[in-house]
Amino acid sequence: MRIAQSGIIAPLPRHGRVLLFDLDQGDAVKHALEQLKTRVDGLSVVVGLGAPLLQHLGVAIPGMTPLPVFDAAIAMPSVPRALWLWLRGDDPGDLFLNSRTLASQLKPAFQLVATRELFLFRQGRDLSGFHDGTENPHGDQISDVAFVHDDLTGIRGSSCVLVQTWEHRWDVLDHMGESCKEAIIGRTIKEDIELDEASSSAHVRRTAQEDFQPTAFMWRRSMPWIESMHGGLLFQAFAAQTRPLIAQLRRMSGCDDGLVDHLFRLSRPVDGAFFWCPPMHQGHLDLRALHLG
Repeated sequence: MRIAQSGIIAPLPRHGRVLLFDLDQGDAVKHALEQLKTRVDGLSVVVGLGAPLLQHLGVAIPGMTPLPVFDAAIAMPSVPRALWLWLRGDDPGDLFLNSRTLASQLKPAFQLVATRELFLFRQGRDLSGFHDGTENPHGDQISDVAFVHDDLTGIRGSSCVLVQTWEHRWDVLDHMGESCKEAIIGRTIKEDIELDEASSSAHVRRTAQEDFQPTAFMWRRSMPWIESMHGGLLFQAFAAQTRPLIAQLRRMSGCDDGLVDHLFRLSRPVDGAFFWCPPMHQGHLDLRALHLG
């Protein structure tokens, strides 16, 4: 679907940088969005608008909701942000300079509150060693899963994305054997083969997308992050609406049946938010759904 932001379906870049913004001066928001509309291409920079921004504009996007807080034993933090920018490229220096320019241009409407330095690790593996996104859709299925196909102006070609920072429990990972890690995930590390004997709490069992009613497929574009001696996975998963993403999180946290995903033994989410990714129109972000032209 060419009207979508092409960075969503493009191969993962060698490096990435995510910028998260809160609202600052509301009266400057429309001008800042008009500037952003013409300055990003949807490939080198992917844009998502968060629930606080949409609420400020008085806009309801079909299928887009804030990330709920689940009543579960395992915490799934919901930290709403106004704006998410995913910068993609080969040179971290260029990404740094571009992020400074964008952050400056978005003032005073938006305040930069967090950044994540991302990179491609061993052809798409997580820092724990496991391949990420094994169950991703392929070919035309990607578009079917990730983008809205309803013929609505400013909506067709859009997407919802879940962005979560998962921080790995290195005190556990550093001392855990390979077979124990594989039992927790339900896959082998080297061959990326699903274990037939995986337990019902293994990650692959908790998140089997075809087992949900209705199914809960998503398009994963996650990348590892590091900061000082901390690190983990920035989970980024796209879908046409937030429903399948919520279904996955509910089951992982044990809301449905009391079984908690064993993944939490190795990693934990420290934040999380949904964003709506507008489509493209005539080479620019399509903000017509926001009544911005």
